[in-house]
Amino acid sequence: MERATVDVQTFARNFECYLEESPDGGVDVTTRIEDLPRWTSLQALMVVVGLERDYGVILSEEEFKKANTVEDLYHIVAQRMAE
Repeated sequence: MERATVDVQTFARNFECYLEESPDGGVDVTTRIEDLPRWTSLQALMVVVGLERDYGVILSEEEFKKANTVEDLYHIVAQRMAE
């Protein structure tokens, strides 16, 4: 069964929906994950759960930590979706 793909801009909007609090100006592909307001391990878990629900991808802690920006995370998720 082939999974649907998503563009990076839509991914960034979805990522923002997973957050408890968005940064001023919102989230875009260049947003650095560690610079997000109130970024905690709980927020990271909420993002991981959102990615599993919306994209059917379960990321390991190591995979998630490789992403510095929203775009980095997008590429990791897109690669996993293609597997």
